[in-house]
Amino acid sequence: MITDPRISIVIETENLGMAGLDDLMTSLASLHAQTLPKEAIKEILVIGGSHISTDSLARITDAYPKVRVVVSEKPLEYTESKMLGAKVATGDILVF
Repeated sequence: MITDPRISIVIETENLGMAGLDDLMTSLASLHAQTLPKEAIKEILVIGGSHISTDSLARITDAYPKVRVVVSEKPLEYTESKMLGAKVATGDILVF
């Protein structure tokens, strides 16, 4: 039994075209402001297919340096993004 589980939060960006980068940044700001102890969140992963621009990636990592961005070399479908996130996540609990 894990007594102090570490959480990996996985955010896929396949719907970024519909939601927009500002909405993603709002989600990241909300996660950053959570009252959950910071040590409980092992990582926040943003999963992107080849569609996410380098400007968008820079905006994310500049604002939230602890966010790890994982970019696939090929376009990903929604489910593929989730599966990639599950594959690279290192926490005990995955939250999508």
